Amino acid sequence: MDRAKLTNPLEILAFALSQVIKIGVNAALVRVALAPLYSQLLRTGGAMLIFPISIAFGALLWFAALPLFILLRMLFGGVPPVVAASGREDAFTSSGAEIGAYALAYVIEAVLFSAATWLGLTRIYTSLRASGHATMILPVSLVIAALFAAIFFLIFIGLRRAFAGPAAAIPGGAVTLDTAGGGEPDVGFGGAIARCFQKYAIFRGRARRPEYWYWVLFSVLLGIPTTILDLLMVVARVPPFIGLLATLGLFLPGLAVSVRRLHDRDRSGWFVLLSLIPLIGPIILIIMFCQRGTAGPNRFGPA
Repeated sequence: MDRAKLTNPLEILAFALSQVIKIGVNAALVRVALAPLYSQLLRTGGAMLIFPISIAFGALLWFAALPLFILLRMLFGGVPPVVAASGREDAFTSSGAEIGAYALAYVIEAVLFSAATWLGLTRIYTSLRASGHATMILPVSLVIAALFAAIFFLIFIGLRRAFAGPAAAIPGGAVTLDTAGGGEPDVGFGGAIARCFQKYAIFRGRARRPEYWYWVLFSVLLGIPTTILDLLMVVARVPPFIGLLATLGLFLPGLAVSVRRLHDRDRSGWFVLLSLIPLIGPIILIIMFCQRGTAGPNRFGPA
């Protein structure tokens, strides 16, 4: 297989199916949980909370679709060479570069979608409703969702290839995507989470891409059920607290692994403060977190 290929038809099919499932889950959750919540917020003067809740809900769905996409890709045998070595087309696998590319592609797609909504999509929906064609809103929304999903996928596979960098050949023709200098240690999902908890508040040392991005994936996956539970608590008029507890529990290890990831790039951990700059700061940090670590030892420790 040609390592330079960005994707393949089976991977595209897996992504398309994951998006169909995501849209179905979104429609069900909006009907069951979000619609009643939004109605209650409108009645109680909390309309300003609707937009941030919608953004957070959309982000959670997008990142919940990632493990689903990886699973479907495995079942279809569509893992491309840029992700795994030849012969591992049916592996349940990912990489720090792929997860980072997915995160950055989501940010770009969300900005594009917000701009499109502000520039014209809202007016299109309003016009359809005013002209008596409200039944057309759903199919138009589905077409727009499919269009932006395609845009996201194109951005994603392009960023994934760029972040993967030149892969290093290993015996048997296999390819490792996470090698830097003397070798970037490979770490699985469980190992990365265990390591982050073991170094709960340790800011010294270095963290490779897999360790950081698997922690991000874990945080998102944990955030999905806690958010749903909090929404149900709000609907039941019970003060939500589960998400807050999870956030407090994950804050220190998340901050620590972020600092160690910056150290791996031979950058000061103080760069994490870029996250306080709206929009631009997080994008810069995501790019830094996606980049390969320095070859060999640096001022923060060995490779």
